[in-house]
Amino acid sequence: MTDHPYDRGAEVSGDSPSRPTVAIVPESARLDRPELIRALEDAYAVRFVGSSATDIDAAAAVIVFPGARPPERLAVPCLVLEGRGASDEGRSAFAVEMSRCAGLDRALHGQTLVEHGCSAAATVGVERGGRVLALAAGNPVWTQSDAGGVERVTAGAAPDELEDHEFLRAHLT
Repeated sequence: MTDHPYDRGAEVSGDSPSRPTVAIVPESARLDRPELIRALEDAYAVRFVGSSATDIDAAAAVIVFPGARPPERLAVPCLVLEGRGASDEGRSAFAVEMSRCAGLDRALHGQTLVEHGCSAAATVGVERGGRVLALAAGNPVWTQSDAGGVERVTAGAAPDELEDHEFLRAHLT
């Protein structure tokens, strides 16, 4: 078994030069979720990096966690997560209604997905010219916009760290 950089508390530079990098803002969001980050890196063949100016400038995309602001004048796609992660408070079932927007995978067009045992997603704003990808209780919870030709997606929830013996698929299904 190979040694993973997070096991040592530091990144290994150049360990996967062919993997695109994704900057996480703020850095603490990456450090607070080492198992989730490891699982996502394995599943999607990317490498997550911090939020220094150098990391962001070299990244193929940026993910902004709740409480942080997206960097100004980004030239790469950006996912903005709003709201809190799933907590024990307010857990219940709720429906997420997918739109028929061209920005959404056709397999999801018009689908209603029922979320069980998690906090309802936060309502997100819709930027001028933006598209609503999904609604919950009639409110936008997933939107997409293009600012200057750069995609920005906003979602009303943030992922939690994986628990012991928990698999990534439990968060994705």
